[in-house]
Amino acid sequence: MEQFLQEAKASSRVLASLSGREKNRILNEMAQALRLHTPALLLENQKDMEAGTQNQLSSALMDRLFLDAKRIDAMAVALEDIASLKDPVGRTLDGWVTEDGLNIQKVSIPIGVIGIIYESRPNVTSDTAGLCFKSSNVCVLKGGKEAQYSNVAIAHILQEVLRANDLPPALISLIPDASRAGVDKLIKMDKYVDLIIPRGGAGLIKHITQNATVAVVKHDKGQCHTYIDKDAKLDNAIAIAINANPNALGSVMLWKHCLSMKPSPKMPYPNSKKPLTQSIPNSKAIPSPKLS
Repeated sequence: MEQFLQEAKASSRVLASLSGREKNRILNEMAQALRLHTPALLLENQKDMEAGTQNQLSSALMDRLFLDAKRIDAMAVALEDIASLKDPVGRTLDGWVTEDGLNIQKVSIPIGVIGIIYESRPNVTSDTAGLCFKSSNVCVLKGGKEAQYSNVAIAHILQEVLRANDLPPALISLIPDASRAGVDKLIKMDKYVDLIIPRGGAGLIKHITQNATVAVVKHDKGQCHTYIDKDAKLDNAIAIAINANPNALGSVMLWKHCLSMKPSPKMPYPNSKKPLTQSIPNSKAIPSPKLS
């Protein structure tokens, strides 16, 4: 682990020398590489899907894990969108002149090496890699074990683009030890890692926050509410609510007379044949509003 992080730290000096134009060109090449290697990505993702079926992952988790040509193209588009953004490095954020005539400026610079720990979505691998590369930061990634084959394939494609541009692959890499012990080592390597960003459930966030010696930027439990109206398309409403439930969604509110309504039998969720308050976690009925 230490040698791996030494290489990541050393590569940050190379990345800092790239111009904004060079970074944008390489990001666009990464996008095209994802599209070009769609068949290979689909094969690797199928391995994850088969393992997920064997491990009896929930249908919601399987949906997050799943890749098809459309989703891979969306990953490529995301990289192109990142390339189109203004370069965040070297921007003057603030400035002033002291009474002694000293010109002081606050200028944005890269953070350095960022460790990003996330769960089952394979697209997070390319999204976080693109954002870090754009901001001239090295990323050390630890994805969910459910998406192991997909994550390795995506990272390999991005690294091949780096190699083609005579850049070290350590700029974008997956940690060599993805076990819990490996993560615990990563979050204590403050000699090489400048920031840890955990992206996932409350248990993950709590563990990282309590055990890291590296600085941590975290999100907290969602405080958002979703209201399902009597005229809502129930299948869409349930899909949105369940997809948002792990982190962003605090509760779901329904019109009271919706309690007996059921979604379409085609809904791919295990509780879809039950009433809405049993189909969606953290949901509750509210009285129908009186209209004046």
